[in-house]
Amino acid sequence: MNREERRNSILRAAADVLLEAGIPKTTMGDIARRAGMAKTSLYYYFKNKEDLVKTIIHDEQIRILGMIECAVECQDTVESKMTSLMEVYYQFISRRAWWISKEVMTEYRPLSSMVPLDRDHYLLPLKDLIEHIMREGIRKGELRPMEDLDLVAWVILASMVGCEYLFTFHKRNEWVMGVIRSMVGTFFAGINKEATCN
Repeated sequence: MNREERRNSILRAAADVLLEAGIPKTTMGDIARRAGMAKTSLYYYFKNKEDLVKTIIHDEQIRILGMIECAVECQDTVESKMTSLMEVYYQFISRRAWWISKEVMTEYRPLSSMVPLDRDHYLLPLKDLIEHIMREGIRKGELRPMEDLDLVAWVILASMVGCEYLFTFHKRNEWVMGVIRSMVGTFFAGINKEATCN
């Protein structure tokens, strides 16, 4: 097994252990045992547990951005693009909830504050995609022109982060997805080309 294959094997083993025990309870020894190697060998690949966890999260964030971009590209209207973006985002949020210990969950903090999000590699590209969707809507005549689309995109992203807890811990995910679709519909009804400002 070459170095890259071994590194990927460690990441898979770590993800499995983290899924079972959560970040706080997982040790480098646990990961080494699952990967079938000596604990000291892990340090040839990762500085410490935090470095390993950040790598797993970074890789997952890159994957989810690709999934979001693909889902958005498959849609025709700006509203359906934004709905697809949010659906994939919230599916990702619910999948990564297992990283968080039950004790931390009870503090009612947004999940994005518990699992580090890489601003430059995740949040900024997500904000840029939202802004691109909005610009496309204006260009296609679906949305009325707006000032400061950068700020609008950040507000939309902030609202998505604000809804994380509801989606992750609510037992009726399909109902929550319906609420999200309704939220997107309401938002776009306010900014569509036909909407008038008083």
